[in-house]
Formats: sequence, C-alpha cells, structure tokens
Amino acid sequence: MGVVAKGNWSPLLSGPKAGTWRAWAAGCALGWALCATAVQASPIPFGERQVDMTVREQPIAAFLQDFFGTMDVPVSVSSGVKGAVNGVFRGTAEKVFSSIQRSFGLMAYYDGAVVHVYTPAEVTTRTFAMRQGDARQVINTARDMNIMDSRNTLRVSQSGGLIASGNRRFVDLVGELASGQQSQSTTLAPVGFKVYYLKYAWAQDVSAQYGGTVTVIPGVASILRSLLTAQRGNPSPALTQYRGASEPGLRGQGLARQGTLGAAGANPMQASAETVQQAWGGRPGAVGGVQVATVDAALLEGLGAASVANQARVEADTRLNAVIVRDLPERLPYYDELIKSLDIEPQALEIEATIIDLSTDKLREMGINWRLSGDRYSFLFGNGTASDTSLLGSTPVQSITPAGEGGFMSLVLGGRNNFVARINALQNKGVARIVSSPQVMTLSNVEALFDTNKSFYVRVAGREQVDLYKVSAGTSLRVTPHVFQEGSDVRIKLLVQIEDGGINGASQVDSIPIVERSSINTQALIGAGESLLIGGMVKESSSEGVSKVPFLGDIPLAGALFRSNNDQQERVERLFLISPRLIPARRATNASAPTGPLRPGGAVAAPPMPVLEETTTSTRNPATGDPRPGVAQGLGEQAP
Repeated sequence: MGVVAKGNWSPLLSGPKAGTWRAWAAGCALGWALCATAVQASPIPFGERQVDMTVREQPIAAFLQDFFGTMDVPVSVSSGVKGAVNGVFRGTAEKVFSSIQRSFGLMAYYDGAVVHVYTPAEVTTRTFAMRQGDARQVINTARDMNIMDSRNTLRVSQSGGLIASGNRRFVDLVGELASGQQSQSTTLAPVGFKVYYLKYAWAQDVSAQYGGTVTVIPGVASILRSLLTAQRGNPSPALTQYRGASEPGLRGQGLARQGTLGAAGANPMQASAETVQQAWGGRPGAVGGVQVATVDAALLEGLGAASVANQARVEADTRLNAVIVRDLPERLPYYDELIKSLDIEPQALEIEATIIDLSTDKLREMGINWRLSGDRYSFLFGNGTASDTSLLGSTPVQSITPAGEGGFMSLVLGGRNNFVARINALQNKGVARIVSSPQVMTLSNVEALFDTNKSFYVRVAGREQVDLYKVSAGTSLRVTPHVFQEGSDVRIKLLVQIEDGGINGASQVDSIPIVERSSINTQALIGAGESLLIGGMVKESSSEGVSKVPFLGDIPLAGALFRSNNDQQERVERLFLISPRLIPARRATNASAPTGPLRPGGAVAAPPMPVLEETTTSTRNPATGDPRPGVAQGLGEQAP
C-alpha cells in the first residue's frame, strides 16, 4: 500500500458477495454517473492526490479508514456499511472514492471536519417545533455554514416548525442550530402589548356573599388564564360554595375564627375570594388595583414552543375594567376574536317573585273552588267535586280533578296578571295572603337572590374562649335565568332554588329553638311573558287555648260551666310565583375596543368615551343675539 504519482486503478471484488456486488454496481452505474461523485455539502479535500493501493479481503470500513488516513482526513463509517474490498486501486483519490461509492452504494457527507460515510437506508427526517421566524433563521444559518445540499434539506412547515431531511449527522447539526436559535429567541424575542377595554364583562373576578354562600363570577382575565393553561383533566373549580344540610361542628365556626383568617384580616369575604382566586390559578391579592395572572407560554398549544423565560402575561386592571395582554406580536391577533366573543351585551331581565300563603282549611270551609284559564295556561284549586263544573266551562271536571281525591293543585305555565288578580280577590276574604312581592333586575346567566332571614347566635363555651355560632332561618329564593332564542320564539330557562323555614320557639333542645327548613330545587323552561308557579310547601300549626272566668272556671266539675276550650288547627300552603320580564337592550355599535399592538414604552390609547348629549338648549334674543334670561346655554357653546 502506498501513494504514487502515476498509474491506472482497477478495483477487484472477491469473496462470496463479489458477484452480487458486481451486478449491483453495473445496474447502478448509469444512475450514479448522472450524480456528483460525492454527495456532500462541503467538498471533501481530495486535492490532486494520487493513490496506489492493493488490498485483499479487507473490510470496507477498514479500507475507508486507510484510504482517508493517507490524506489526513478523519472519517466516520456507519455500522451499516458492510462488505469486503479486493483489488488494486490507482489514480486520483477522488476517482478511487467515487468507484467505491458506486460499487457499494454508499453516501458521504463532509461537515467541514469529518467525512461521514453511510448507506441510503440511514436517511431520516425530523421535525423541530419552533416559530416560523426562528425556523427561517436556522435555514439561513445552515446555508451560511454550507451544510446543506440536494440530499440534506431544510424547509418550514405551514403549521409552524422546521423539517430536516438527510443523514444522521446533518440532522444532529440542525438540532444544535435549532436549540441555539430558540435560546437566543427566548432572550431577545420582541414583546407586544394590547389593551382591551371591556364594556359588558368584568375584567377581574367578582365575588358576592349571601349568608353562608360565596359566589364568584370569573372575569375575562381568569377565563383567558384557564384557557391558555394546560388543564390535564383537572375539573374547573367550583364557583359557588353552598351551605351543607348538616353542620360539621360548632367549635371554631363563629366569630372567634373570623378574626384569625391570616392575610385577609377579620373580613371572611376577602379570605373566601382569595381562596377561589387561587383555585383559578391566579396570585392572591392585587397591587395598585391590578390583578396579575401569568401564563407559561410553553403550555400554549398551537402557537409554537417557548421556554419558561418567555411568558405571556394577562392582567386585569380594575380601575379601567380592562384586560392587558403581553405576548409575542404574532400571537396577539389570537386574543382579538376571543375577547370580542366574551364581551357581549347580556339580556337584561326583571324578575318579580310573589310569595303567597293559601289557607286550605278556609278554602274548604268556605266552599271556594276556583280556577284560572287562558290560551296557554290553566290553574285550578278545588276538591274535584261536581260543584267545580261551573268554573270549568266546557271542560269535563273528571279530566282535570278526579272526584274524591281531596285537595290538589295543578299548573300549566302562563301569565301572572289574571292569577294575581284572583289572589287579591281571595285575599279580601281572608283565604289568601301575599307575603311579599320583591322585584329585582338581573342579567341572563346571573343569579338573582331574594333573601329574608332571622338570625340568632348560640354561645359555645370553650376552654379558653367563648365562640358565637350564627343560626339563620327564613325564606331564600335564588333564580338564575338563561335567555335564548329558538327560531322566532324567545325562551327562558330558569334554575330555581327555594329554601323556606322558620324558628320554632315552642320546641327547644337544650334551650335552643328548633329551626325548620324546607327546600325545593327545580328547573323550568318557559316562554317570554309566561310565569312559573311552584307550590307544595305546606305548614301545619295547631294551638290550644282555654278561656274561663277567674276562680269560677277552676272549680272542679262545676267549673266547666264557666270555661271554654278553643282548639285550632291551620294548614297553610306557600306558593311561589316567579315572573321574568325581558327588558329591551340598547345594542352597542361594536364590542370591546382593543388598542393596536404596543411596543414597550409606547403610549396607551385612552378607552372610548361615551358621547354625552346636552339636554339644555340655548335660545337667543332675535334682536340682540344675547341669551335670554333664565335659559342655560349648552356646554362649550359660545355667543357669536
């Protein structure tokens, strides 16, 4: 083996695979002749070197090591390269290596330092997740480094990312460039800002406390945070915490515990709101009226990959009711349509709840059997006897109230005006009594609460302190309406929760009065203009009294002539008539008004201000043009 200055080369293949290699080489000779002698990005430094090598049954990997060793060029031969070399090789190093490539079907890649020899089966494809801008920068860097060629290529996918196709060494080089580009992009990535001034939705979480229940309505900032954060099967936190049917214990549940709630101070409402806020992933507390929420950009799906150092931020400014978004400029447009869909004008409703007490005993005594009917409703209260026929018109009594089954109540939804008018007529006779008729305005999907309670405190003695436990009872009505349109009809879905009770001072346990509670939870679907009537809460009371003449009524036997016993029993059924009424809304010209993308340090546009219409008018004297006495001029108006 040696290097000479002249001579011809003639490779010889021997061994069991010699015939196979010759046939394969002859079939591929034409195809390889159309290709470059070596497939590499940078040319292998053959120069004008001449080789003169004689080998016999030498493995191809060892032959390549000796071949490139004569030129002081490092070589890495893949383990997939198999075969043996026999013959005498004379000529230029470039022609000798081209002959070996054609004979064994090899591919070579020179990365500027080492020649990598591999088989066509080892060509691979790999995708790197990155932003399109970073992917183009990696391609430019690879082109400048001259590591690309026709068999080792790079391209940017339409959905974002870099696709590398080629040999293993080329793909590894691209991976190193991609990692370095992402690190540099994370540190020097441009940041954009956008401010969304909301009109109808709240930017921050809004909480309200009703008795022992805390209800939290998540703001737009919390919704964005929950959408952008990966939720790996975790359910959404409960926004309403209701009081259970049984109390777990008395110790530590009263005023003594309310003074030791930590950072929230003595106000239990602040502590409850913080707890729910933490459940939504936010930071407890606020600084300068701004509620801060951070979202790791690496968790954003469909927007590319980023490291922990590159974070998107969503802040709720309670002073302006605005949402401030900081993110990469190419991601900011994704927020526009989402926030616009969240900040829509809700349907306003006025809900009137009429609470009615009916004395069923007096109805039976008076023989009152009455009904109300209309096109879409019918209401009957009676005993199902034939005496109801006069009230039913052409409808057979058996179709509504089978005889002999006692008192009942049947209901089909309808308007409230005629029903309340009939209740007023019965009220004059002492049969019915309207307890209360509160009215409240609310929004679609926002709970309305009617609450009338009486409370007293039970003293619970401890070892070192005395605690007070609050006990409440009364009438609580919660109505959550949902307005939607089905075809040409507007319908209202009602979620109703009723709790009715009272404090029974006559019955006591350990000198503590018994609290009676009854509850109804139901849902109903009604049309616009209809009402929902709920009944079934019956309260029975009995009383025993004795009237007598003093001293004479206490005489045994003869005292019965001077006293009388008065035993009374009363059965009262409570009805709840819920009447929602739609309020026409003034539609705004557009929804939330975002600012344009802002650069750090740039000015922030002011929120859109409503146009104020001046109600006062200015009249002038036709002769002098001066304002007439007693008439105010409009704001900013000047006399000519």
